[in-house]
Amino acid sequence: MLRTLRTQVKWILVFFLLCFVLAIPLMYGVGGGKSSRSSNEDYAVAEIDGKKLMRSQLLRSVQDYVERAGIKDVTSTDLPMIRQMVLDQMVVQEALLKEVKALGITPSKEELDQAVSGIEDQFPTKEAFMQYLQETGITMNDLREQLKTQLSQQMLLEEASAAAKVNDEELQALYDSVKDFVFTVPEGFEVLAAEFSSQEAANKAYEELSSGTSWDVVLEEFSSSDITGSTGSEKPAFLKKDSLPENLAFIASMDDGQYAEPVEVASDDFIVVYRKSAKDREVTSFEDAKEQLQSMVLNQKRQELQRTFLDEISEKVDVKILDPEIFPAEEESVEVISEDNASEDQESEE
Repeated sequence: MLRTLRTQVKWILVFFLLCFVLAIPLMYGVGGGKSSRSSNEDYAVAEIDGKKLMRSQLLRSVQDYVERAGIKDVTSTDLPMIRQMVLDQMVVQEALLKEVKALGITPSKEELDQAVSGIEDQFPTKEAFMQYLQETGITMNDLREQLKTQLSQQMLLEEASAAAKVNDEELQALYDSVKDFVFTVPEGFEVLAAEFSSQEAANKAYEELSSGTSWDVVLEEFSSSDITGSTGSEKPAFLKKDSLPENLAFIASMDDGQYAEPVEVASDDFIVVYRKSAKDREVTSFEDAKEQLQSMVLNQKRQELQRTFLDEISEKVDVKILDPEIFPAEEESVEVISEDNASEDQESEE
């Protein structure tokens, strides 16, 4: 899993860059510090364009990365790979900062104000927003600077992927390949169902429902011990016609708007069913699906262009590993001896 994560690490970073967060990310320091181990074991483990990355800073960033990525049960065997992924993220971040600066990309004041407002709107009041900033130790200037950096990098990535185009042939091919399981609703039935723990309760509910009392009103009369499961009147269940369970096959012969008498589907489990409507097989046409398909394909192409761009600018960053022991060991090349070479060696020995 970790190897897969590493191959996708640059896109993971892009995802975080496009999300506005109310936290100043952990960044590696630009200061010095001892280059060798000290009593507290804090020392430079790598350099990124001449800037020292301290072991303590890497540790904090690794912890942050593990939490963000939701990685569980990290072992000592996993740590070198995770450290490398975090280092790769830092390299990409440095590359983006350099490229933004070189191209002079910066958001307008209006764009920055809009980004701040977008975060503020996530809070019930402006006072609650300001209180959160105060409690977390983030000043408004800190937030605006962080958003300025993120917006600049977003603008850079959008520019790098602006050439992405989609044609109808690609969309048609994708539509044909996913039509049956994405754009097709099979024939089936919308039903309301309630399961009761006793036949007595099920019979009572059926009688009241059949007399015209509404579904929700009837179900409210029963305790949680009487009803073991149910659907709401506004959220019917959909059952495919060709995969109805044997004990519910009777639904196919019911009329719309009809209640079925209680049926015992298991021991102490009685079900009352209301067939709301029958649904014919529906297929969304290509024209109706085209906009959704275009968005999917275009986003994929933009991501590919952005990955390529990130690879290219990352190559411009000078990275030096100062402590190779804490990162993955370089895979040793294994010499493969062919049968011909083996025969030649044997002949020379003879």
